[in-house]
Parts: sequence; C-alpha cells; structure tokens
Amino acid sequence: MTRIEMETLSMIKAACREYIDSQREINWEQRRYEIAMSCYASNRDASAEQCVAWADKLIEALKAKKGGVE
Repeated sequence: MTRIEMETLSMIKAACREYIDSQREINWEQRRYEIAMSCYASNRDASAEQCVAWADKLIEALKAKKGGVE
C-alpha cells in the first residue's frame, strides 16, 4: 500500500470514528418531542402540557440513570 493510500485510509477511519461518536450523542430536545407526541397519540385524554411534563420527567430519569452525562 502506498503512502497516499495509507493516509487516505487513515483519514477515512478518522471520519468514520467522528461520525460514530456524533451518533452516540442524544438529542434530548428531539427525544422530548417524540416522547410527548407518543404520549399524546396514545392518551387522548391527556393535554399536550401533561404529555410534555411527562416527557420531561422521563428524560430527567433517563439522564439520571445515564449518570447525568448528556
């Protein structure tokens, strides 16, 4: 393998690692929206505000379980 091929492969590996690491980060605002929408869709008696509050409580519990790391 030539030096240029090795450098190119190294850059590709670094880009892949960076992409994988970025996918591990949780978008809590997106998760909040998804949880609240799921709650609202499955429980039409609840108000949107209640569903958002429940989503906030669930996310708070998930963050605590994860060790507070975002």
